[in-house]
Amino acid sequence: MLKQRYYRRALVPVMIAVLGLMTAAQEKNITPDLSVVDVKLGDRASARTFLADFQARQDADGRPIYYFYNKFANQVMKLTGTSFDDRFFITEIEVYKVNKSYTAIHFQAENIAYFKTEKDIFIGYKQSKASMITGIPNIDGKDMTGPKTVIKKIGEPSEDIKNDEKETLVYNLPNFELPVENGKTNNFGYSAQYEFSEGKLKRFILKISDKK
Repeated sequence: MLKQRYYRRALVPVMIAVLGLMTAAQEKNITPDLSVVDVKLGDRASARTFLADFQARQDADGRPIYYFYNKFANQVMKLTGTSFDDRFFITEIEVYKVNKSYTAIHFQAENIAYFKTEKDIFIGYKQSKASMITGIPNIDGKDMTGPKTVIKKIGEPSEDIKNDEKETLVYNLPNFELPVENGKTNNFGYSAQYEFSEGKLKRFILKISDKK
């Protein structure tokens, strides 16, 4: 009995180490989205280029926020900065679909038809060349974004939540190294969420948070 108990206890740190390696391997296989329309999380220069001529609002936590419609006013992009003293350090990018009943007053990015991520993940439908030639919608998976598209481009999610016709892919990277100014890097917590309805992307959120 004593030997059996010893072996069981000895297995505990081994199992913890194995789980840690599995988690690390999973994180390495994830290639996260970090930017939308060239505005990159934690990159002041890219945000300054896009936002310099716009005035921020204030959210409930006192942070600066910016809202933009796309060209067709059927999508909204929300950018959240860390503080008004550092309003170009963007910590959260959210994009969501809206309809005609949505009448909030926002800026409009008239030259942007789709708020696409750096991995060409976007809300809505746009016909690709392959679909145009063949007449078959989404034949190459480039006309619209579904769950399989996101998994193919980013990797297996931390969570895949399904509820009737809705599905949400969640990605979490608790230790993510991100370049900052002067060639330095900082560690952040990274998370991303992609929400689908009937297999079509309706909302996504990219976020970083300071490591405490």
